Amino acid sequence: KERHVEMSEKITSPKARLAFANTLFEARSAKGSSTKKFGCSLIFEEDARKSPEYAKLRAAITEAGRAERKHWDGTKFDELVKAKKIRIPLLNGNDSVSAKTGEVYDGFAGNTFIRPTSKLQPGIVDGRLQPILEPKDLYSGCYVRATLGIFTYETEGNRGVSFGLRNVQKLADGPALAGGASRAEDDFTPVDSVAGTDTGFEGADDLPY
Repeated sequence: KERHVEMSEKITSPKARLAFANTLFEARSAKGSSTKKFGCSLIFEEDARKSPEYAKLRAAITEAGRAERKHWDGTKFDELVKAKKIRIPLLNGNDSVSAKTGEVYDGFAGNTFIRPTSKLQPGIVDGRLQPILEPKDLYSGCYVRATLGIFTYETEGNRGVSFGLRNVQKLADGPALAGGASRAEDDFTPVDSVAGTDTGFEGADDLPY
């Protein structure tokens, strides 16, 4: 039995810290799947969780789930969520653990997050709505917001609500998350002038390198 219902509603996320940014530019397949998708993780920090946009995000999940309850044994959506019989897209950052290190991924602890995906590459723009084409300009740790679709699904014994990724807008820079490539701006401090060329050695020194 399979069921997939796409809702027509378009949702704009709260300001989020971007993680796993590389998959916005290069589609990858999840473990056990041959289907490649674009995606990312959007981390909602404390201020974001107090925003009206976050409240709308939660309400959209509930609305989509309740609309499908007649297909889920007639049980109330809220009860199914509490019993962990329905998967919801709003996840606990403390549970996002690296399989390699066994530690919570940088930036996730104490926060919630979502992992929207898309078979098509999302449009990516900056604050002035200019396209961002280079991965170096949209890195894990910067701040973004995204437009999302929402759908319900039931397949292979799993059922739930999930978000699809539509487009992404970069809002602000931020410290790069550990595990991702750092930006040159974060690696160095400003200097007043360019250093001289004196190496500190005499011209006759025979350097072994």
